[in-house]
Amino acid sequence: MIIEKLKFVGKIIEGSSFWSNLASSFIVASLIGLFLPTYLSYIKRPRKFEFFFRESGTDKLDLINNDNKVSYKIELAFRHLSGETFNHDIYWHLFIPSFIKPVPRSIGPASLPTQKEEASDGEEFIHFSGKMPGPIFTETTHWFHYEFFGSFNADDIQIPDSKIITVSYFFSTEYGNYPKNFKQNLKTGLIDIKTTNKLHLHI
Repeated sequence: MIIEKLKFVGKIIEGSSFWSNLASSFIVASLIGLFLPTYLSYIKRPRKFEFFFRESGTDKLDLINNDNKVSYKIELAFRHLSGETFNHDIYWHLFIPSFIKPVPRSIGPASLPTQKEEASDGEEFIHFSGKMPGPIFTETTHWFHYEFFGSFNADDIQIPDSKIITVSYFFSTEYGNYPKNFKQNLKTGLIDIKTTNKLHLHI
């Protein structure tokens, strides 16, 4: 009788262990399913994409100023400085101040970029945008397929005291934006221009 009771208790303990292990496995699988997409999205986030001026090789460009009649041609290049290949399309967004009256021109087979007028932080911009198809390989530089040109009279516009005109930009992907601190109102679509990356035109 005692032996039979001990066998019965052993089966209960064995069954409890089975259900306990099953429950633990279920919890672990649920946690993996919950956090894995977030983790994968994080590691695929754009690490560092940037525009720079082809002429200077930096984020600064000196404009031609002839007795306050300023002319310019903005030729950009794109640099991917992440440690891994980015296998997805990248959407670029460029904000050039309206008062310098930028005109886009396509280089090569690319069609003209999308453009619209926008305002942020009391400033008016022409918002140009387009797509760079992936993959974008790591540690590579690419010529940008557009240039922007124009001219203006510095006496007719309000030039900052610093004599610097700022061009803003950001990149968007299905895994997030770059720079990472970029902010946009999802309801209105308005951007916070202060959270974009910058290029500088020196008069």
